[in-house]
Parts: sequence; structure tokens; C-alpha cells
Amino acid sequence: MAPAPDTGDSLAQYSCDPYTSPIQSQLAAEIETTQNLLDPADSHPFGALSSLSEACAAVWHDATDFDRASQGYFLFEERTSAWVDSFVTTLRRGEPLALTSAPNDVLDQIRASRPQSVKPRAWLVMYYSIILSRTSSTSPEDKETKAKLRCNLWLALNDMRVLLEPSEVNIQALILVASHVEEFTTPSLCWLLVSNACRMLQALGVDFRNMTPENRHRRRMMFWHLNVIDKGLSMIFGRPPTLHGAMARSVGLPALADLMPSTPGHSSTGGGQGAPGALFGAHFFHQVMQLSTIMGKVWSTVYDHDGDSPDEQSVVKAREDLVAWHDRAQTILRAAAVAEGPLLDAKGVGSLELGVLTTDFYHHHLLILLARNSGNMKSESVSSSIKMLQVLPALVSDSEEVYNGIIWMMVCSPFTAFLTLFGEVVSASRTESTDHGAAIEAMEILPVFLNAMGVRNSLAAKLENVATVLLAHAKKAVSAREESNRTGESMIEQSAEGSVTFGGYKLPDIGLDLLNFPGDEGIFDVDWLNFGETNTDWIAASDWQIT
Repeated sequence: MAPAPDTGDSLAQYSCDPYTSPIQSQLAAEIETTQNLLDPADSHPFGALSSLSEACAAVWHDATDFDRASQGYFLFEERTSAWVDSFVTTLRRGEPLALTSAPNDVLDQIRASRPQSVKPRAWLVMYYSIILSRTSSTSPEDKETKAKLRCNLWLALNDMRVLLEPSEVNIQALILVASHVEEFTTPSLCWLLVSNACRMLQALGVDFRNMTPENRHRRRMMFWHLNVIDKGLSMIFGRPPTLHGAMARSVGLPALADLMPSTPGHSSTGGGQGAPGALFGAHFFHQVMQLSTIMGKVWSTVYDHDGDSPDEQSVVKAREDLVAWHDRAQTILRAAAVAEGPLLDAKGVGSLELGVLTTDFYHHHLLILLARNSGNMKSESVSSSIKMLQVLPALVSDSEEVYNGIIWMMVCSPFTAFLTLFGEVVSASRTESTDHGAAIEAMEILPVFLNAMGVRNSLAAKLENVATVLLAHAKKAVSAREESNRTGESMIEQSAEGSVTFGGYKLPDIGLDLLNFPGDEGIFDVDWLNFGETNTDWIAASDWQIT
């Protein structure tokens, strides 16, 4: 099976080493700072943070894909017919949010095993994206096939026009790669591709007078699809959204009827407009589109403010909008699930329940971000963190699931809750009578969840180790506190030289009186995984070795 040569406009000459790319999130930079302060002999924390740092810094999963792609496309003649049928079916499932059919000449070239002849190249990007995603879901153990498909996808993307030429097909190709091909993308690459797709759509325009109704409808659907991903990624990275809220107000939300599939025999769960699950699917996407506008407001409240912290009134207003949306979404989606559930099989019913819980997940994540930026909502940040982690077991799903949310939010956002509880547990003083059993039990859920998600996402597998190390440290702190309470010894000690230890862990000198710290916020701030500006030196100063 010799690879077919590629004759497209090459971008390979501009490619860079994925492990030295300057494109890093604030998370990656802060991990690097923490890493420099760690003793390499402390193998558990150093190894965990090294793994996480590499995952965040890399734009690509595997640098060897570049070298193998130079050989040309790998052909799969014996599988091509079935794969093309799967490609066609998957495109139809995207209705009404995307282009739902490829031109016949594109399908003919793929069937004839002439991928290098497919024009525009974006269709080939979509084809390999869908087939790689499906193979990862149905045959995760087939590493050789997945490796070859990754090479083919890279080669298909190796055309400057896909990345620079504003067109609907290029936008859809970038969306597919960014949000559905977990074997290929990383959080950084996802953000880069989605940002580029957003700018392409802005260049094309969404609602010009000379557009046909069909074009205007399609562009509006693309806008809202992008807006959901754009705002979701902005909440993970703490980076400004690409699409401004004013554009969302100008475009306007689509009517619920516009989200109902029109193709006979099709819906998000397998039927046409009147088929089981079609109404729930329309309501779900309608609510998620509304949530994207709420995310924009939360981002502005948390990150775009004067002074050191958000205005309390703006936090309260954003919380009210979020809670109102959640209450409305839960009522609507539960009612739709009750109405359509009896018409579905067990898998279909589970899919609807997953959709409901996904909105719960988003709600808790945003609520934690707001609560941590309020002087009056500390208890709510802890309770919402516990609830968010408790939802995780029900969210484990494969990439074929319609309502499973953005993968990077699924594996990264739980650390906001996890580290909120981590800071609460570790920073508690000896005199506190608070039982942290519920917090520890909730924290124990995250490594298990990441282990289950690791089957479909390599970043989840790496983050599992980080969660395990942090969980062990929290348990060790609780055990030390309990032992101190039994013996009557103080957990906080200060030497004659002024160094402070907490339960046997030496704390760094950060210029604060740790024995008389004002307020009730505690000395530990866990924003470092939420891309804030937090000093993380205390992490390196602690005794992380698991015993």
C-alpha cells in the first residue's frame, strides 16, 4: 500500500517543532515556573508536571507525523467504500449546524483512491477527520491505522488555502478538526484553529443584504456553532473570545424551528423532524447557544475588569443570569426528555440524560469561577465544586455521542473544581472543625473519570497522574491535621529564623504573615490551572513525595 504523492501548495516549510512552539497557554507558563522550583529527585510531582507541561506546550500530538506525511497519502483501498459511506452519513448528522453533503466529484476521487486530486482540499480534511475520529471510537487499539490517518490528515491540512482562504467549507473543516479529532488536536491547536475559523467567518460576513436566505441561514448556524466553541475555550484558557458579544446580538439567536432537522429520516438521534429525539436535540442546541452568551458575560466579569478583582455587583448580576439560564434549561430539557424518552431505546434515553447533565456541568463550572471572584460566595464555590465533580461519572462517553460537550472542557474544566477543593482542604487550620470528607470523596472522582476518558483522549491520561499526585497530597495534609488534633500539637510552627511549616510541610516565604493572614480566603489560591495570575511557588515548596 504505497503512499500517494501530494501535489498541493505546501505549508511544510513553515512548520515548527511542536515541542518548542511559543504558542503556550498561561497554564503551560505557570507549570514551567513551578517546575523550575522543584527538586528533580521528587519524582512524583516533577514527573506529573513535566507530562502536563509537554501536553500543554505541544501543538501536535506526535512530531513523527510530519516526517511520515512527507511520504504521501496512505491509501486504504479495501476500506474506502465503507469509509466514504460513513463520511456521507456523518455529514448528514451535522444538520442543521453545518454543510451536510460533499460534492459528487469529491466523493468519486476519494472512492478512486485519488486523495491528492480532491479539490477544495478542505473536503479531504473533513474526510480524514471524520474517519480518524470514528476509528478512534470503534477501534482504539488499531494504532497503526490511526497513525496513518493522522499523517493523511496533516498532509491534507498542508495547504495554505485551508488556513487562509475564507470560505464555508474551510471554516467547517477547521471546526471539525478542532472539536472532533481528539487523536490529532491539542488544546492549543484547538484554540488556534477555532480562532482562525472565527476570523474567516467575520471576513465572509453573516447577514449581508445580497445573501440568499439559504446562505444567510447557513452562516448564522456556523456563527453560533463557532460562538459556542469560542466562548467555551475562552473559559478554559482565560483568553479573550474571538467573537465579540455585539456580533452575537447583531446576528440573533435562531428560532427553535430552524434547529429542527429537515432531512427525512435524520435527527441527532437518528430520525427526521418528527422522529424521537429531534425536539430534544433542537432544544439542547438552542440552550447551549444561549449559554455561549452567558459565558461571554462571565468571561468579561472574571477577566475584563479594572483593579485587582471584579466588582461584586457585576459578579452578582452574572450569577443571576447564569442561574436563570440553568433553571430554564433544566425545565425545558427535562420536559423534552420525558416526552421523547418513551419512544427511544436505552441508549437513546441515556443520550438525552447526558445532554441534561452536560448543561449541569457547564453551570457548575461557571458558578465556581464567579464564586471564587466574590467576597461573599466562598461556600458556594466549595459546594458547586463538589457537585461538579459528582456529575463526572455520568459524562463518560465516546466521541460518537452527540451531547458530550467540548472534549477540552470535559478534561480541563474539572480541575477548576478539583483545585478549589484542594486549596480548601490543604489551607484549613488545625482549629477548624470542618469535615473535609465530602471534599476528598469528590476529589477522588476526578482521577477515575480521567482514566475512563483516557481511552479516547491522551491528555486525559496525562492529567490523571496530576490529579492522583494532588489527591495524595491533600489526603496527607488531612491525616497530618487529624493526628495533630489527637495529640494536641500545633500544625503550624515558626522557627527562630522565621520559616513556617504546616503539618510538616515547609511553606515558602511569599512576603506574607502566614500565622496572621487576614480575611477568610485562605493562603492558597488555586487559580493556576485556570490561567490566572496566581503565584504558584507554594506548590513547589511543599513535600510532594507520595509515601
